[in-house]
Amino acid sequence: MRATRKGWSIRRQLVPERVRIPLDRWKIMPGDEVAVVSEASKDFGKRGKVLEILPLQNRLIVEGIHLQTKILKANEKQVRPGPIHYSNVHLIDPETDKPTRVKVLLGEDGKRRRVARSNAIIPYPRQPSRKRPTKEDSPQDTAASDVHEVTYRRYDEFMRKQRSRQAGLQTVCQAS
Repeated sequence: MRATRKGWSIRRQLVPERVRIPLDRWKIMPGDEVAVVSEASKDFGKRGKVLEILPLQNRLIVEGIHLQTKILKANEKQVRPGPIHYSNVHLIDPETDKPTRVKVLLGEDGKRRRVARSNAIIPYPRQPSRKRPTKEDSPQDTAASDVHEVTYRRYDEFMRKQRSRQAGLQTVCQAS
């Protein structure tokens, strides 16, 4: 396919978008301590705790790393950590206290375990429980006696009654 106009704007339209392939399984979880290993980063060597994972972008948000400033109002600024690619960080080995690559192995009990190069097992961080908070009764809640009351009729039952009514009307009309 050839473009009639020359220039970057036309060439850019002809180049397909880069496809991002998200990771199937992450070795890094929220709550892990990681270190930046990319020398190109201004945060090289810094450590932080993983706050959030962005799986579709293959990026992490790490506490105190890749700080970005957002201007809210004229005199108000908000500094927050920005996303960093997962390949630029490594987990911290608990024995050597240095960044290390990790492999995932199945234990004898069948559970997945993260193993560092020093053969130290890196435990998964505890995730907060996902229990829903209990709500107190409010006047907007449905009463227990009303919960079991049937207020919905199935469509086929409704149509059967409609047809029987129409049939009754037709017989009355034919008789007269």
